[in-house]
Amino acid sequence: MSAVTAPLVVDLCYRREAYTMQRVDGRDKLVRNSERDLELPIRPPQFTPQRGNYADVSREATRLNNAQTQSGFMDYLFFPETVGTIGAR
Repeated sequence: MSAVTAPLVVDLCYRREAYTMQRVDGRDKLVRNSERDLELPIRPPQFTPQRGNYADVSREATRLNNAQTQSGFMDYLFFPETVGTIGAR
């Protein structure tokens, strides 16, 4: 009889990193904005923690990141991280 591997569980995590969209060499690029970084709250406003499988949490992280970049900025980088790893929230 073989052992069953437990499913991978991940948390939705974030890192405060302010960027603004700027036109560089004829292309839109995210450029670091360290002054804005200092103005941002440590935790994103209205952040809802999420724990689940990689696909669901990754989909939510992508949605949150895309919503910011479509607005011309990125204040927080959202990403999935395995539960129990260093840096997970």
